[in-house]
Amino acid sequence: MPAFGDQLGEDDVGDVLAYVRSLQADAAVAWNAANPAECRADPRPVASLLALATPSPGATPTTDATPTPPPLPASPIPPDPATGQPADEATVAAVTTTVRHLAACTNARDVLRRLAFYTDANLRPTFARTPPGFAERAALPAQPALPQDWVAIVAIEDVRLHPDGRVTARVVASTPGTHSHGPAPAAPSTAPRASTDMINTFTFAKIGDRWLVDTVTV
Repeated sequence: MPAFGDQLGEDDVGDVLAYVRSLQADAAVAWNAANPAECRADPRPVASLLALATPSPGATPTTDATPTPPPLPASPIPPDPATGQPADEATVAAVTTTVRHLAACTNARDVLRRLAFYTDANLRPTFARTPPGFAERAALPAQPALPQDWVAIVAIEDVRLHPDGRVTARVVASTPGTHSHGPAPAAPSTAPRASTDMINTFTFAKIGDRWLVDTVTV
């Protein structure tokens, strides 16, 4: 096939790129990717995350009077997914909504709205030692990912209710190689989507009227 790059002006190149990206957007819908516009949750206040870093009382002083940091809090222990009873339709629908909105906020690269879908118990081990500069990075305006970089939900299966009131579910997600959780997207690309299916077991705890992510295990 002969080269034709020198036959296209800047406007023509822009039209071709717009066309390719429109095809990628259509494909994103076809594979059930969550649109960033679906990310409408109230963002978690930064102050509530920084509060998770507040040291517990009783830190042990050393001989030079420098307090020893308290141990990191333990992560929640998930129930055995093989136990429990199949969840009712309303619970399945509720946890599906949580996963869908979490994926939408991931694709929106909206850190604080994404963290709104996790329990304090899930986040506390991370924020017990607040990552340096987190508050500043979290305050940056979110820049949604391009459609070819959207996370897609493939399946939510085996949703079970456990005696402790929590729910487990097997979540299959298609994750592109350029996927990122940060507020800034990866460099734009028109390359074909190269994705990997990730299979994780999610544990959900009901906080108020919402099911939030308590643990995620491979």
